[in-house]
Formats: sequence, structure tokens, C-alpha cells
Amino acid sequence: MPVHSILTEDHLSRFRRDGFLHLLREEHGLVADPSKLSDWASEIVSWPREKGKWMPYDEVNQRGEKQLMRTENIVAHFPPIADILVGEGVLSILKQLHGKEAFLFKDKINYKLPNANGFVAHIDAPAYYHMGEMPFMEVMLVVDAQTPANGCLEFVPGSHKATPTLVNGGRISDEWEKSHDFVKLDLQPGTYTKIPRGIYPGGWRIEGFGEAGWADDG
Repeated sequence: MPVHSILTEDHLSRFRRDGFLHLLREEHGLVADPSKLSDWASEIVSWPREKGKWMPYDEVNQRGEKQLMRTENIVAHFPPIADILVGEGVLSILKQLHGKEAFLFKDKINYKLPNANGFVAHIDAPAYYHMGEMPFMEVMLVVDAQTPANGCLEFVPGSHKATPTLVNGGRISDEWEKSHDFVKLDLQPGTYTKIPRGIYPGGWRIEGFGEAGWADDG
């Protein structure tokens, strides 16, 4: 595994233009065997609920049943993923994109379980406004394939330069969503997706597939 992954000028240009960037496993070289990601996700989803360690969050799904939707604070308790989420390789990429040294703020895994509710179009930034000006970048490492057929991330290219209308915190208004073209990202296992603070995801359109994606909020 290489110590550093060097971005090309094309990568940087796309990031400045679109406001987000996804790197295939073959481009970043940080995930040798993507099948390991799925194995790790299966292990983490079965972790017992122990106070003061990892943090599981539940939701009430479309059948009215309680089920796990995400687990936070994984890195500190699962060394195998520490290198690919906070190792020199990914930190080097973030420094190239942001121009500054990065550190881990929060890590989590989002599950896409059968009958999950998914997410409406939103931005995460308002959840951190109480902390003042703190530029951050979200990094997602794809565990299972995310496609338009099974529910994938959707973005508005260039929306990091726009000012959307928000309702109820970080939710994007229906009017703004309808007036902009969202692009569906077809992402394969091992793909890294970098999202700066101002980008506006279209959310997960989940229809009942057991999948997951690593999210490294740092």
C-alpha cells in the first residue's frame, strides 16, 4: 500500500469545478481488497451495545420496526480501518484538496438496510454552526456498490458556490431541489468520495438493499 496518493491536476480541477470528487480504488490505491470492507461492516453491525464505546443509532423503518441506521466512533475500537480512514494516504489527499492539515472530527458507518427511510436532500453544515467557523470535509469510503437502481448519493455539481433555501435545519427546500439538476453517483466498493462543507447532497434514495458506506467527517 502506498504511503501517499497524489492527485492529478485533473482531479483538482474537477474538485474546484464540481465541489466534490470521487476517486476509484485504482486511482487512490489505499484499499487492497474491497471485499474486506464488506466483511468489516458485517462485523461492526453485530457489535453488542456497550456503554462508553461505539455509538449505535436506531430508526423506525417503513414497517414501523426499530432497526440500526448507523454506528459512530468506530476508528478507536477497530484498528483495521484506522489506516484507510486516518492514515497518511487519505490525509495527503485531503491536504491537497483543502490546502491544510486535516484531523479526524467524527467517524461513522451508515447502513442501508431493508425498509430504511433514507435521507431527503440536505446539507450537514448547519449541525455544526454552533461551533463557529470550522471548515470541514466529509469523506465517504464505499463499502457496497451504490447505484441509481439500489439508492445512491445525488449531488448538484457546482452547488458549493450557491446558497440554497433551507428548512428545518439542513434540509433543502422542495422548491430549490426541484429547480436544480441532481447527478446520481454510481460508486463501486473502495471508492473515496470527498465532499467539502458547502456541497449539497441529494440524499440516499433507499429502496431496501443491505449496503453500507464509510463516512469520515474530518
